[in-house]
Amino acid sequence: MKAASQEDQNESTALEINKSFIKISAQDLVDIYEKISQQKDLISLKLELVNCQLQNDNLNRLTEHIVQNVNLQKLQLYLGCNQIQTQGIYNMSQQVADLINLKYLVLSFGNCQIGSLGFLHIAYAISKLTNIKILRVYLWKCTLKNDYMNQIAEQIQCWKNILYLSLDLSNNRLNNEGVIAIAQSLSKLENLKSLLLNMEYNFYDSFGCFEIVKYLKLLKNLLYLNLNLLSLTINSQSIQLIQQSCKKMKKLVFFR
Repeated sequence: MKAASQEDQNESTALEINKSFIKISAQDLVDIYEKISQQKDLISLKLELVNCQLQNDNLNRLTEHIVQNVNLQKLQLYLGCNQIQTQGIYNMSQQVADLINLKYLVLSFGNCQIGSLGFLHIAYAISKLTNIKILRVYLWKCTLKNDYMNQIAEQIQCWKNILYLSLDLSNNRLNNEGVIAIAQSLSKLENLKSLLLNMEYNFYDSFGCFEIVKYLKLLKNLLYLNLNLLSLTINSQSIQLIQQSCKKMKKLVFFR
């Protein structure tokens, strides 16, 4: 009986919703809002609504219902390939920043119309969530450029509590200045134990790539490192030199 009771308790505090790859209807969204609202004591919430033609107002309403669960410790939002833009990210970030009990956060918004200002809103919100230990931010194939990268880097430096970080900024329009600012800020996260960094298919050259490696070498407590640094402007000779430099990083598990 005790085991059954514990199972019921786990079910009541955890919720997973997966409606990915369908054109989600207005009624579907209402049902999702109600499901989230009905459970005021959620500890864990996972939403997978990839490629559902969601827009900013849909994200805003979702977030309004999510943040009613003030005890959330684990939040996973897989909302990539939707029609979400920077303004929607701003509204979401402001609300998520109030979930101060979060320890595990996934924000997956790849292939959305999110610019650098949207990334800044996300970075600022995360800097307020001082209990987070595991963080995954996926902004691949968005509209990130160099603008706001210095401000973003300042916020990333405040993620001191994070132990496990996955950051995917691939397929954007970042050049040397942008990627170096990100790498330099990551080098200040002295508690990091694991880092998965994907910045491939941007517009930095071999200098930018060497600078990324140089800064990541400063992470002395790192136990695991996965780097994706293929660039549209790096030739094969430079890649070989970068690989040789990376070999000196004993924690490096994967590089391309």
